[in-house]
Amino acid sequence: MTYAGHDRDDMRAATEHALSAHAGSGRPYRYGMGRGGAHAGSAAPHPPGQGWRTPDAGMPLYAQQIAYPAAAQYVPPATSIPQEPAKKKRRKAFWIGLIVALLCIALAGLLVLNMLGIFGGKSKRQGTSGQLEGKTAEEIQAELDRVVDEGMFNISIAATVMMERGDAPAELRIENVPGNRYLMKVGIVRDDTGERLYETDLIEPNHHIQQDTLDVSLPKGTYECTAVFSAYDPETEEQIGQAAAKMTIQVAA
Repeated sequence: MTYAGHDRDDMRAATEHALSAHAGSGRPYRYGMGRGGAHAGSAAPHPPGQGWRTPDAGMPLYAQQIAYPAAAQYVPPATSIPQEPAKKKRRKAFWIGLIVALLCIALAGLLVLNMLGIFGGKSKRQGTSGQLEGKTAEEIQAELDRVVDEGMFNISIAATVMMERGDAPAELRIENVPGNRYLMKVGIVRDDTGERLYETDLIEPNHHIQQDTLDVSLPKGTYECTAVFSAYDPETEEQIGQAAAKMTIQVAA
């Protein structure tokens, strides 16, 4: 064994410590070269390359400095976050864009329907503005001058309807006169079976239905019917009353 790598102060301290420990033993202390040579009482510094030993054990004494490595610090491996493929990103963006576009189209459609009165708080309307065709100027003016008292409801429909075929347009001459205060809806029902042959949407005052096709195609024959007029509040569209009139429908073929 050799002793190396330490300065003279470290070597001297080791020697003094060894001598002090041996002083109380009563035995002579020997310094040697590792081969049995000795100089009694010698306290000379230990030269490089030589060792200290006691005469009993024959074991060299070393003053050593042991450098312990610093505690290894655990560093977790870097977590690798998988990146979404570019193709998948493009597909995802496409579907998101498509959904947004469809929602915009749906909202625009609802807005248009609401403006037309088909969807929303306002019911569908039917009829042509103005009074029935075929009236004279005096009849038109007289109707405009007529004042219908509140709570009253003026009804108008052809008493007899002539049809060439059961599915042909019929001259119904339904009118909500200008003096009426209410919206109107008209339904035609067969007296013998109770079958509903026709029904209108809401008709505003000063509007009329000159011609229309029945909801049911009738075979040749004569049919006694009842026209039921329902009045509705123009603001709330709540039904507030009904009136009825008898009529006849004749189908030629």
